Parts: sequence; structure tokens; C-alpha cells
Amino acid sequence: MRMRREVETTTAVAPPARSPGRPEGLSMHAVRAAVSRARTGDPAAIALLRQVAGEGATAAPPTPAPAPCRLTPTTAPDLAGDLTDGEALEATRTLPAHVQRSNIGSDCQRREFMRWAREWFGTYRAAIEHFSAIETANVPGSPLVHRDARARLEAVAAELAGSGGHMPSTSTAFAFRSTFAGKHPSPASMHTLGYALDYDAVGMPQMGQDEMALLIELMTGGPANAQILDYSRRRDAIRRMGDRTAAGTETALASDRNATAVLSGITTELARLTQASTAFQAILGATARDEFLELRTQYFEAAAGDRAAVLARVQPLLAPLFAAIGRAEGEAGLSDARRAMLARLRTKLTDAAFLFGAARRPRGGGRPTTAQTHTSPSLAQLFEHGWFAPGDQGGHWGVEFATAMARHGFEGGYVWGGATQDSMHFELVVARPYTPPRAPAAASTGAAGHGHEH
Repeated sequence: MRMRREVETTTAVAPPARSPGRPEGLSMHAVRAAVSRARTGDPAAIALLRQVAGEGATAAPPTPAPAPCRLTPTTAPDLAGDLTDGEALEATRTLPAHVQRSNIGSDCQRREFMRWAREWFGTYRAAIEHFSAIETANVPGSPLVHRDARARLEAVAAELAGSGGHMPSTSTAFAFRSTFAGKHPSPASMHTLGYALDYDAVGMPQMGQDEMALLIELMTGGPANAQILDYSRRRDAIRRMGDRTAAGTETALASDRNATAVLSGITTELARLTQASTAFQAILGATARDEFLELRTQYFEAAAGDRAAVLARVQPLLAPLFAAIGRAEGEAGLSDARRAMLARLRTKLTDAAFLFGAARRPRGGGRPTTAQTHTSPSLAQLFEHGWFAPGDQGGHWGVEFATAMARHGFEGGYVWGGATQDSMHFELVVARPYTPPRAPAAASTGAAGHGHEH
């Protein structure tokens, strides 16, 4: 194990410029590269720079040593034939420029990234091979994705073009959305791996709050997410569909009951969600809804000391919501967990942020409204826009796109439940390449993240 790498040391070296001892034929580019390696403690590079400096040569004062890297302890064992730590660091400099620009600038960040990546892929070599395959897909928006996802996406676009369907546009796909210190791989890493994309983030926001998902259920008679098989059967079916479509063997689809259930479920459940999203906007009735949105605007306009009074005027308008909570609390066999969530929802309905969200103040004047957000939408946002709004222009996506994506191996986050309902999100269903030993409990947080990582 490389647990010794928890604390990395560095060595100060003298600049080699204009040194009389520079060996003949050694370019200044090579000397600069040796300086970079020497700062990581590479013995061969240090020896080369001493030769460059020359015995007895007058050297410039040594450069200050960078602060040591304090790396997260790794869960992955060393494997014979893999790159060394130093070789892995240097290999990151060969990655595509769009990968290197994504939160792995310093050597310490690169080492943390490679430590994390080896935990995903088992070896440094496999990790470098994977991230060298992050490419630009030739689809609207030119998103960056892994080569495997690129081929599937381009096939989806070609299929939709042939049928006259709409291929939405996005540029939100691969990214290292944070550095990797203290992080270990998690199921929320699909954007980090280049397997996930987001489409129409504002029109299809991530629910973000279990209480809002519960409120939708109470007021529309159904869950806020699509009900399509269970997790394992659905994922397995989508992966099989993608593999068959890529191999040109779709004829086997008819005998795959779970695959056909996924495709039919997309049609029926997305129609239900669209209808429920529209219906939710009218649950107060037109007059009470308009009064609610007016009080929202007055709340944003009011001085801090006057806001409580405005908020109190909202509560009577929400009587249908409180009544629904009361009915749910009276159901037979109510679990403690659901009772607790209903209580939290009741409290949330008195909270201005849950009700109104953040203010959007028009430039040049005008009354404030609610700023639309791509995660944790407020009640005001749902009253004005809903949470599920398919479309056939620009970045909007519809049922035909969702069906094509499933046939080519992509699962949509519209099937996830509760706070994780994430209709903007599509990810290629892939098997995890490697399962390392369990991470230490204190450091077992997910890697970069949109809920499922945005």
C-alpha cells in the first residue's frame, strides 16, 4: 500500500539557467522538466540538476520548497506493473487539455486526482487510459464526454435526425467540479467520469428536497418521479438495450420483458409527470395562486422587519396543503419516518426560502420575482413553471429523446425518487470497473457532485 504517500516531501533546487555546467545536447526544455520533477523529490532529476549546476559553479539562491502535499490515504493496493507515483504524476501532463483544465492544476491536485482515479480503475495506467478518452461529441452543444458515451450520443442524434425528432443541446457534461482531497469514488461520479450530461437544467430541475417531493405526491396523487421497474432491473435492462443497439442486434429486444417495460414506462410515466407538473401549478386555484405570488413579490420588496407580517398572510392561502398533510398524518399504519417527514413539510411551509426561493430583480427596475434554479426549486417556482416541462426546441427534451437515450444505454434521472429526482440528468449505464477496499469512515464522502453530481 502507498500509505507512506500521505505526506509528500519536496526538495529545493537551484535554477539551471545559464549554468556553465549544462551537459552538451541537453535542451533547456529538458532542464525545465527536470526542475519540475526535482520539486517533487525525484532523485534522478535532482542529480541531473546538480550536474547542470557544475562543481563549484556559482548558483543562484535555491528556490523556496513548495508546501508538502498531504494526500488522502488511499484504499487501492499497489499492483505489479503499474506506474509509480511519480510516473503517474507526469502522465497527467499528457492528458487532453480540456481534462487538465478541470480542477487538477497543481501537482498536489494532480496527485490527489490520480489517487482517486486509481481507486475507481484499479491502476494508474487504466485511469490515464480512461481520462485520455474524454472527447468532444459531435452533437448539439459539443459536450465533452468519454469516447464510449460519445459514440452512443452521436448514434442518438443520427437516429433522431432520421426520424425528424429533436436532439436537444447541452454543453454540461464532463467536469471535475471540485478537487479530490478527502474524496473517494461514489455513484455520484458520472459527470466526473464523462458518462453523464444535463439537459434543460432549469426546465427540469433536480428536486433537491424530500419534503417538496412529498408535497407533490400529496397534492397530485402520485410521486414526483417516474415509476419504471426497480433500480437493478431497470439499470440492467437499459445496459442490455444499449449494448444491443450498439451491436446492431435490436431484434432481441422483443423477448426482453424488462427492456420493453422500460420503453413503455417512459411513454406512460413521462406523460403522467407532465400532467402532474401542470396540475400542481393550479392546486391553490387561480385566485389564491395569484395572491400567493403577489405576496411573494411583496415579501421581496419589504424591509426585513416587515417580512414576518407578509409571511403570515401567506399561511391561509396554503390551507389545502396543510389539509393534505393532516389527512396523511391520519392514515393507518403510518411509519415513524413518514410521520417525521410530514412534520418537516409542515414546518417547511412556514419557511420563506422554501416558499419563495431567491429574488430575481429585473435590471433597470421592475418588481422582483423568483429566480429559477436548477436544484431545490421553491414552491413559487413550481407554481409558476412546474418541475417537469418537456419541449422540442433548443435545450429542451421530450419523450422521443428519452426513449432513444434509453435504447442506446442512457438512464434518465427522472426515475430517481425523493430529493434525488433529477430530470435534467442522463448517464450511460456502465459497470464499475473496479471495487477497492472500503474507504475509511471519516473520509467516505462522494467525489465531485450534482445530487447525482451537477
